[in-house]
Amino acid sequence: MVNDLKTAQAKLQSDKECWEFLIAVYAVGVATACADGNISEEELKDLEEYTAGIMSSKLPPEVKGIIALIKSNPPSFSTAMTYVKKVGGIDLKLFENVIMLVSASDGRVAEEETALLAAFRKAAA
Repeated sequence: MVNDLKTAQAKLQSDKECWEFLIAVYAVGVATACADGNISEEELKDLEEYTAGIMSSKLPPEVKGIIALIKSNPPSFSTAMTYVKKVGGIDLKLFENVIMLVSASDGRVAEEETALLAAFRKAAA
């Protein structure tokens, strides 16, 4: 999955596109983690490890602020999808992988997380 992330990042033409992509990944990941009503430390840790390649870049303060806001105020699925729609040219399978990674991070996949994955697949079709 990390190679998928690096491939996606390589397709982005500007820093702005890269930051929008990172924000979209976080929004989808946090929305997934929150789907069952509880964001576990394991879910956030796996999300942050997954995005470590992009995070090693110097993030502008406004991007750090948006990510902090997403973490403190988890977006709904619909809101997360607005972030995804801003990112063009990226295989949506990558976001599906984020949903599956975060869903399994705490050792159980809740019904709500399975429903979010199904909704994502429907929206991406």
